[in-house]
Amino acid sequence: MPETSFGERMALAKKSLPTDESSAKSTERILQDELLTLEPSRRAQAERIARNAFTSYRSRYFRALRGELSPRGVIRAFCLHCMGWEREEITRCTAKGCPLWKYRNKKPAVASQPPQVQS
Repeated sequence: MPETSFGERMALAKKSLPTDESSAKSTERILQDELLTLEPSRRAQAERIARNAFTSYRSRYFRALRGELSPRGVIRAFCLHCMGWEREEITRCTAKGCPLWKYRNKKPAVASQPPQVQS
């Protein structure tokens, strides 16, 4: 199966969004309900970010903001946001200056040690 580009995946994702009015209203209502669970000072920024997220990732994002995820789950939510909500892109991340970079995969990165020479 040929690998699709980021643009092609985005186009497919947009096609899968609800087009009927009732689904759109339901999605909006869920977003507003989630926003009400946050502190007022965090709502505006959270709304901007959540509106750009795929609806399947919004729940994870809000759970991370409320502190309901494990540290690993919060890191995954941050990485998803940073990488444009593309899960596959997380493994391709090259932002080594990010303090979370070494924790972005399922297994923590282990510092490489030089091979020991036996005498």
